[in-house]
Amino acid sequence: MLYEITIWRRTAGGAQLAATHHELGHLSTVKDVAKRMLRDFPGAGPAHHVKISEAHNGREVFVWKLDGKS
Repeated sequence: MLYEITIWRRTAGGAQLAATHHELGHLSTVKDVAKRMLRDFPGAGPAHHVKISEAHNGREVFVWKLDGKS
């Protein structure tokens, strides 16, 4: 399945989109890619989180923060 991975940065007014990537594969593999993307993102910190959504309908399937909570 095709998934959309987005990295977000929390701001005072909500959240700001920082990066987007599309990944084709099984959800477990896509989760690993998303976590690596967030860890490697320049300036990533506690204000950043990653979301995985199904690309064809936008349904959110996973959220992960750098502190390891999902």
